[in-house]
Formats: sequence, structure tokens, C-alpha cells
Amino acid sequence: MVASDLTAGQNPDGSLTALFTVGVSQSSLAGDKSYGGTAIIWTTLDQAAVSGSYTKMHFEKGKLKSIGSHSATVAYLKGTKMTLLGYTWVKPNPRWGVAGISGGMIALFMPDGGTSYATSLVGFWMHPPITLNERMVLSPQFFVMASPVSYSDMTRLVTNKATSMMVGNSLDYKVTKRFGATFAHRVMIVQNQKPLNFLLVGSRMTL
Repeated sequence: MVASDLTAGQNPDGSLTALFTVGVSQSSLAGDKSYGGTAIIWTTLDQAAVSGSYTKMHFEKGKLKSIGSHSATVAYLKGTKMTLLGYTWVKPNPRWGVAGISGGMIALFMPDGGTSYATSLVGFWMHPPITLNERMVLSPQFFVMASPVSYSDMTRLVTNKATSMMVGNSLDYKVTKRFGATFAHRVMIVQNQKPLNFLLVGSRMTL
């Protein structure tokens, strides 16, 4: 499968940033394993990221019980180098939708030589797809995000209890049997800040 997205995100100062994402994934013959690669490039050309992933589906008596995914990312962010290791656990349910939790360890290497490390924790829930017609499917989504522990050369070890939330909807439109389009709008709610809006327009093609 080949996928591409164009996302426009709102910054805290009210400006907009756009980024382009291209991804490729390949499943095993049995369908229980998949491998993927993703590249992200900001339209400002001062940020970019490349990531790889491995996903394993766990079955019990022929039924899908859970999904585990490992990922690794390297990025260049306006002079700062970043590495990210993550693991995501997903529990699907035909009636209640999809829920899961994702954890990660982030390392940042600053242009001045300083380093910092942080943890990320995301809990999410996605409503079962709502079929509007034979071509259109709506998927409401909810995320809770936190960075509970961080460390840097200046601040040393810091714990953080603050959380942020993101709510939104994605709309999948099937153009043909192999090609489809995705549209999404999400709102991020951060403590002591104005809500930030994110818009996504994407495509999906099965080869």
C-alpha cells in the first residue's frame, strides 16, 4: 500500500505550517505481519523525518485480539536532531471501536551541543467506522497526550502531570476499488493555550 497526506497545522502564534507525508507498507502472505516506511517533509524545507515500523497482529482461535507495533524515527528539526523509539498496543472491538496506548522515548541533540530526553504517552480511542453510504465512512477520534518524565542538561530530571487532548473526525471516500481519499479535522486542547486546529487531506492506493 502506498499512502500520501498533506497536513496543515496551526501554530501557537496563529500561523500555519504544512507538511507532506509519503508512506509505503508491505504485509506478509499470512497477513499477520507488516513492515512500513514513512517520510515527512515540511514545506518550509527546514524540517524532515524518516521512520520505519514493524507490526504484529495477535490472533486467538482465529480472532484478532490485539496489535503491537514497534517504530523508530530520525528527524531534523530546524537544526535540532531527534531520534524516537516507540511502541503502540491496540485493542480492536467490533462494537466499541479501537482503543490503545502508545509510549515513546525521545532524544534531542541541540545545535549548541546540549541534549535532552523525554518520554511520551498517548491514549486513544476511535469510534467504530460510521458508514454514510457505499463510498463514505466517518471515524470520530479522541486522544489524550502527556510527557510524564523528561531530562536535559539544564533542567535535569523533571516530572510533568500536565496532559493535552485532541478530538476530531476523519472521512474516508472510496473513489475506486483501489484508490481512496481521506479528509480529517482535529482540534488540540492544551492547558493555558488557545485550541489549535489541524487539517489533513490524503490519498490511499493499493497496488
